[in-house]
Amino acid sequence: MHDLSGVFKLFFRELPEPLFPFSTYEPVVKLATKFTVDNNLDNFFGELNRILSTLPKENLSLLLFLFKYLAALEAHVQQNKMTRANLSIVFAPNLLRPVTETIDYHLQLGIHILDSYLTWNTVY
Repeated sequence: MHDLSGVFKLFFRELPEPLFPFSTYEPVVKLATKFTVDNNLDNFFGELNRILSTLPKENLSLLLFLFKYLAALEAHVQQNKMTRANLSIVFAPNLLRPVTETIDYHLQLGIHILDSYLTWNTVY
């Protein structure tokens, strides 16, 4: 699993544009910032799913496959020590990033979004 995860991570890092296209970076960051203030999961995931529905079909299919894979990895946390938080730290920077990474790059928000989405997906 570690080899496969490493290949996935490298593949996503090398894409010319992340799975969340650059055009979705600002809306996702605004949504995540709002979520940290009001903490309403249903509103957050409803809006996040609306953003996901605007992704190109290929991006969305691959993203949903990746989410299922990450959930499967997390299901074996006792063996691999990869919690949702750890998986989010590893994968989020390769899925959501601005065109140019600057000092105000919202890496922590991306990690929080992925961790929350994986948590929500296992609950609902």
